Amino acid sequence: MEKKNTIKDLENTQKVHENSDSPKQETDNPHDKGYKRIFSIKKNFLDFIKKYIAFDWMMELTEKDLELIDKEFITELFGNYAVDFEYVLVSIKNLDTAQIRQSNTLVDNIFLADKKRTRKEWTENMTELLQRIREMETEDLNEWITWFSNVIRKLNEEERTLLIEQIRKGDERLMCSSFERLLMKENAQGRKQGKIEGKIEAVLELLEELGEPSETLRKYIMEQTDLELLSKWHKIAARTESIEEFEESIGLVQLQ
Repeated sequence: MEKKNTIKDLENTQKVHENSDSPKQETDNPHDKGYKRIFSIKKNFLDFIKKYIAFDWMMELTEKDLELIDKEFITELFGNYAVDFEYVLVSIKNLDTAQIRQSNTLVDNIFLADKKRTRKEWTENMTELLQRIREMETEDLNEWITWFSNVIRKLNEEERTLLIEQIRKGDERLMCSSFERLLMKENAQGRKQGKIEGKIEAVLELLEELGEPSETLRKYIMEQTDLELLSKWHKIAARTESIEEFEESIGLVQLQ
């Protein structure tokens, strides 16, 4: 006889996961960590502040004037001077592309790439971007590729390796083709995810007409990613007369 899951089983499973000694979750954004790495290099930091902030007092600075403070919190060092700090926001999204193109530093090419937010945008003006990064020093090219690896970290290892190899070779045609394939794949995945979310919403709406589904049941339904199974649940929810009957039909039973 097939063993049925119970609501209490699901609740207990959730508690086990919540209380387990799981590894500490990485909270740093890989994208932000990429910038931290880039700006920990004095040359890059100077290129950035002199071009994109450009206060008069900055223009005479050299690498000898800079000291890296490798701490996340610097209150202990500069707490007494906090009122004298002036924070400047540089929005990459709003940077003028023409301004970025005026020079060809590592920072420029990271900003130029970071303005591309979708894979479709990546396929546009690819020739210019590849030409610019190929003209950089080898060290800067390697740093750019390291940064780019963080941008595409959601791709599988084979896709990442292929794109990075194509960048190193400067093969614009193959790289654009790769991005177009990834864009088509992303669109297909997006359509499937949209169907899943729509089916989940439809199941819950039908159940809410019968009463208030428990948080555990609601979570169980919302975590389902099998579109075929969700379609089956939707048909069950449409003909069931109570939430309890629905739970019984999908293999869940509420323990008294």
